[in-house]
Amino acid sequence: MKEKLKYICPIVIIALMVEAAIIFKDQEILFPEIAAIAIGTLVSPQLAWKTSRLRILITIMVAAVFGMLIVAYVHLPVAYEMALAYFIGQILLLVSETTFAPMISAIVLPVMLQTKSMNYLISAFVFTSLILVVHYVFEKKGLVDVKPVTFSPMWNKEKITIMLARTLLVFVGIVLAFRYNFKFAVAPPLLVAFTEFTNPQGKVRKKPMQAILLIFVCALVASYSRYMLTMKLRMSLIIPVCVTSMFVIFMIATTKMYIPPAGAIGILAFLIPDQAVIYFPLHVFVGILIMMLVALVFFREEKNYVNRREMKA
Repeated sequence: MKEKLKYICPIVIIALMVEAAIIFKDQEILFPEIAAIAIGTLVSPQLAWKTSRLRILITIMVAAVFGMLIVAYVHLPVAYEMALAYFIGQILLLVSETTFAPMISAIVLPVMLQTKSMNYLISAFVFTSLILVVHYVFEKKGLVDVKPVTFSPMWNKEKITIMLARTLLVFVGIVLAFRYNFKFAVAPPLLVAFTEFTNPQGKVRKKPMQAILLIFVCALVASYSRYMLTMKLRMSLIIPVCVTSMFVIFMIATTKMYIPPAGAIGILAFLIPDQAVIYFPLHVFVGILIMMLVALVFFREEKNYVNRREMKA
């Protein structure tokens, strides 16, 4: 029964968030990264990132505030604002001395959706805190493994070079996606995934096709659950969200591929306009495919190049 709590609690938390959005009639309460954080902390056997509970909360809130400040004070086309948000998110990632990439979605999402409601910040704080409290309880019950983490400065030439390369590639991708009306190919959870894919030591790079298919299928199930159950059958939004959450967690638990952006992309499908729902999975598939290919081609371990030179010699 204890093991089942690892899968039940994230669904309950996500359902509570959706119920709050329904009660207050404010869609901006829906914070997709709650699903990613829940998967990376509660479903995963140990934290999916090099971070701590306190740093998760702080970085999420700082990123969310920066995102809303960009919307309020930077008056540029949305594509350029998103690129700026991503760049600031990269800086926050280095400053935090963590690998907690979901903070990038927290800063980019309000820019993409042009969020101005303070409920976005309240939701991010309340539900992230709730997840972390549950994670603390899980730690005490032995349901998750929490290892000591040593934080060290990440401001070195290699990290900064990678950060700038990521930002340049993301900038080009965002501009092209908006230019050709394919903007959900650069949805915030996918930018998080791209950031994680570019880590040469990342485990997910060893199974690129499985990662691509997992994220695509989660987007597909989320979109068509919303389309059939809410848009066609007029059911409450909480029903397709719970269906999607259960499916995502089942897939992750079954495959043992703990990819938090898969959960976030599923929740994002409930935030987009009705007319975009049908095409959302296609956007996600194209976006994640290109991002994985770019990550594999441009971000490789130095030792791979050394080995190739030795073989040629």
